[in-house]
Amino acid sequence: MPIQIELVPLLVGLVTAVGGGAGIAKLIDGLLKIRAGMSAKESERKVDIVQQRDRAIAREERAWRLVDAEAEKRRKTQEWAAHLARQLILAGIDPTPEPVLEQTVTRAQLKELRDSDD
Repeated sequence: MPIQIELVPLLVGLVTAVGGGAGIAKLIDGLLKIRAGMSAKESERKVDIVQQRDRAIAREERAWRLVDAEAEKRRKTQEWAAHLARQLILAGIDPTPEPVLEQTVTRAQLKELRDSDD
């Protein structure tokens, strides 16, 4: 009658007898340490990405505040211009929508006018 030998129990017994159990434990420990190292690097990367996102959100909020402030200034300037136009109309003067550049005063002329007032 031939002897039947199971391969898996034979290999397990051989590895255990030669001290391979300690080697397998070290191998598993090494794999876990490698994985932990990768996890730490991934965690650092996630923190960097979160910080970048937070800075981008802060920049966007700052930009929107500037846009809102500029729009507010523009509205106030338009309101003031409308008020002045109304005063001109009430005084009988026709306010033109935009100045005629040929009729505007240059800086040099303005300086002369200011100097002559003294």
